[in-house]
Amino acid sequence: MDTRRRELLERIMADLAAGDRAMVFRLISEFGGELAAFVHWAAGRDGYRLSRQEVDDLVFDCADRLSGLAGSWRPDGGALPWVWARRALVSMIRYNLFGPVSVDPVQMAEMCESEDRPPPVGPHDERDWLAKLEGLEGTEPRVAAFLAAVEGVSRRNVSVFLEYRVQQWLSDPEPSRTVGAMFGLKPNHVRQIAHRVQVRLRQNGVERVA
Repeated sequence: MDTRRRELLERIMADLAAGDRAMVFRLISEFGGELAAFVHWAAGRDGYRLSRQEVDDLVFDCADRLSGLAGSWRPDGGALPWVWARRALVSMIRYNLFGPVSVDPVQMAEMCESEDRPPPVGPHDERDWLAKLEGLEGTEPRVAAFLAAVEGVSRRNVSVFLEYRVQQWLSDPEPSRTVGAMFGLKPNHVRQIAHRVQVRLRQNGVERVA
């Protein structure tokens, strides 16, 4: 993207951050081609071929979602807005195309343990479910949906949530106490974190969290 268009994009995003909703249409007018390419890429990851109407609808949805995120985008960060917000946008696109996503953290943990998958890159602890899931994001749609839905939640809280659900599945009579000991938290704090993350998932289209 040349300097002139980059400066135009930055002005539009600044206006969106200031609450000028009319800039949603300016964003589409000026950068609709880039947004359409992003929409095709996101849908193509799931093997979905979009109609022209679906592309137009999703381009508007992406621009509208970016308007709500504009205040957090930093022009000096380097990434274009739709690249910077790709997890949130991909989650929204999947929800609009396929409806709520059903995600089971225990099944995702089992994916991490599968012997026919390469280990995650990096010196992660063997129970670092989040790090392992990040290694599967590009090949497992359910994992990608989960990670997109928890975008913005701290790594610790996501890890607490995953471990809490795994302990529940293992029939631990006191999962909050077990997880609390792992992370140095009180049991009631563990339960609060798990509840907040679950609410966040449902708000972002992940309907079932076992």
